[in-house]
Amino acid sequence: MTGQSTQRPTQRPGDRAAQPPTQRAVRPQGGQPTPQRGGPTRTGSARLRLARPQAGWVLLGLPLFGALVDEVSGAPLGTVFAVCSVLASAWAALLVTRRGLWWVLPSPPLVIAGIAFLDQLLLHSSDFAGTKLGTGLLKWSVELFPAMFFALLAALAAPALRRVLTHRAAVRATARAAADRDAQVPVPRRSHHG
Repeated sequence: MTGQSTQRPTQRPGDRAAQPPTQRAVRPQGGQPTPQRGGPTRTGSARLRLARPQAGWVLLGLPLFGALVDEVSGAPLGTVFAVCSVLASAWAALLVTRRGLWWVLPSPPLVIAGIAFLDQLLLHSSDFAGTKLGTGLLKWSVELFPAMFFALLAALAAPALRRVLTHRAAVRATARAAADRDAQVPVPRRSHHG
């Protein structure tokens, strides 16, 4: 066809970006634009990201739960508090990225000390009255040291363990793929011509 230009009309840079994703047109090869149906799809990873608890809530929530269970059972800040603190530290370290470890790693001892201080202040203030303050603080810090130590150790070990397990899984997957490729031997085709 003579006299007609085969070039597409030029589009200004802001026109396409201004359209919402549901109204953008897809241009098939040599045809008219067809609008896309539906909005942007949500992937499984986006849903998973929304369902994951934030590390800060885990760091505070589990030890608080452990302290509550210990107080209700009559053992002020005992085994349940220590176990919950260690689990919270490991879980929080797994939830954050490598860049986020800067605040998760030093947090477990501070969280444990803060929760224990509030617990002692609100529920056991008579143990710290008068001359008992020094001995009460010393006893309290000695009793909490193992929980702080193991919580910090768990926060350090959890990302390293995840890295090792991820590396092993990748090596196994590579080995399986190589074995599958080697097992697929091409079978020669038989000729029907005699």
